[in-house]
Amino acid sequence: MRAIQGAIRVQFEITRHNVMDYYWMLLIPFFALIFMAVLVQSGRSDLLAYALVGPLLVGVGQMAFYVASEVLSRDRETQTLELELATPAPFALVVASRTMLLTSAGLLGFAESWLVARVVFNETIEVHHAGVLVASLVATTFAAAGTAVITSALFSLTRSARSMQNTVTYPLYVLAGVMVPAAFLPDWLEPVSKVIFLSWSADLLRDALSAESVNDFAPRLGAVLGLGAAALVAGSLLLGRMVDHLRHQGRLGI
Repeated sequence: MRAIQGAIRVQFEITRHNVMDYYWMLLIPFFALIFMAVLVQSGRSDLLAYALVGPLLVGVGQMAFYVASEVLSRDRETQTLELELATPAPFALVVASRTMLLTSAGLLGFAESWLVARVVFNETIEVHHAGVLVASLVATTFAAAGTAVITSALFSLTRSARSMQNTVTYPLYVLAGVMVPAAFLPDWLEPVSKVIFLSWSADLLRDALSAESVNDFAPRLGAVLGLGAAALVAGSLLLGRMVDHLRHQGRLGI
């Protein structure tokens, strides 16, 4: 617990002094405005919940795949990676704790998107299943943080991380159906969406905002948690390989 608390405190201080870490949180309301305007102008205000879920998941994803994924790259640039590895705390635990803090900040997208619907369009999006909503948000944050551990390890080894981030993230949101449900994708793409935790999260969040009963909640939530746990384990293994590789080449901070 001391290692987790220390890692979170360090990342909080780093983020507090780096305005670029807030970049995606500032963009979420504009995503919500675009999605909601399309639905309202099309006479489909009944689908505003979809326009709330989309920006929310984009926000969580971008905080994970952009901000949290650059944790190790920044540590190498500031030459603090050696100091972290010298501490007795498990390195994977430290990185996972830091990515969890950054990813959870993306949850502010829910409040931001809800306020856009209320203030700009005078529409109120009701939460019909609060327990499902909270559990789904927590599971999504965990899964996103676990995935960010993988990308953090991979991106720290390349000089073109930004281009890779731009190439991977947006197709991922389309495949996951964060705005348009994955059920509307071509049949041959649907199996691909099932291995992306965001597709399960999007369906659960939409159901939480629907008046209809939520079916198969436990196994669907388990899918999000399972994919997140698998990503966290894979990320921890990759971190170990990444550190060994950098040590072998003698360029931890180069």
